[in-house]
Amino acid sequence: MSVEPRDAAIKFEAELRRLSKLQDGGWALTLHANPADSPELLSQLPLKSRCMVALVVMDDHDEPTETPAQRAGRKAVARANMLPRNPNFVRWFSQKYRLPDVDEEFEDVFREYLRVESRSELKTDVGAQGRLNRLIAEFVKSGQR
Repeated sequence: MSVEPRDAAIKFEAELRRLSKLQDGGWALTLHANPADSPELLSQLPLKSRCMVALVVMDDHDEPTETPAQRAGRKAVARANMLPRNPNFVRWFSQKYRLPDVDEEFEDVFREYLRVESRSELKTDVGAQGRLNRLIAEFVKSGQR
């Protein structure tokens, strides 16, 4: 019988107290859970139980919020999705990289320049975000907006 993760979830609010990298490359998290929020099920889990964890950062008003890195990643994806719709950018990029067939080659060369297989990788790839920002700055500087 398969159980949906949402139905199996143990939910509680906690504060991240420590995060340290382990020798094997994994991470150790230390969370402080409010005793009033800590479900009894949590204390019954055997040590070394494998768990799937989802963290949502909360603001001072107990509302979900993005971290600056998440916001930058989301904006990078949006910008990368808008650029191919800008004919001036496509023309500039295609001339810069001497693409003979803009329609067929643009997407591949654009992703290759960013060093991603999918533009969605910009959410978490800080290096690709930097490459995108430099490319946009160069395009703006060219005056062909």
